[in-house]
Amino acid sequence: MYIFFEKLIIEKLKKEDKKRQKNSTKISSSQNIGILINKSDIEDDFFLDEFIKKLEKMNNKVEKLLFYTNKKSIATNQKHLFLNKKFFKLQQTIDFLKKEFDVLIFYSRTENINIHKLLCYSKAKFKISPYYNIVNFADFMLIINPLTEKFREFVDLTKKYIFEK
Repeated sequence: MYIFFEKLIIEKLKKEDKKRQKNSTKISSSQNIGILINKSDIEDDFFLDEFIKKLEKMNNKVEKLLFYTNKKSIATNQKHLFLNKKFFKLQQTIDFLKKEFDVLIFYSRTENINIHKLLCYSKAKFKISPYYNIVNFADFMLIINPLTEKFREFVDLTKKYIFEK
C-alpha cells in the first residue's frame, strides 16, 4: 500500500516539475542562487562556506536553507529543521521554495519522498542535484556514489561542470 501511495505522489510531482522545466536558464554570474543542503550529510561546513564565497565573488546573490534527515545530528535548538511534514510548513521553508532562483544547488545523500518534494516544490529555474534512483527533478544531475563520495566531491564537480569556464 505504501509503495502505491508513494508512486502516486511521484507522478504528481513529475507533473508539477514539467511546468517548471519550460523556463530553465543558462548559468552565468550575477544570478540568484539557492543552496538547499541536508546538514546530516555534511561532515565539515568549511567546504560549504568556501563554495558560497566563491559564488559570491562571481557577483551571485546566494541564499541557503539547511535541513536534517538524521535526528541524531540535530542540535537541540534546531529540531524544527528536521525534514518532515512540519518542515514544509515553516515560513522560512515556504519563502525559500517560492523564490525563483536562477539556480538551485541541492545536496542530500539521503533519498526519500520528502527529499523529492523539496526539490520539486522549489520554483528555481535550473536545479542541480545528485542523481537519485527513485526519481529526479533536477535539470543537471551529478552521478556520485552516495555511500563513498562526500559533499566536497559534489562541490568540486558542480564548480567544474557548471560555474568554471
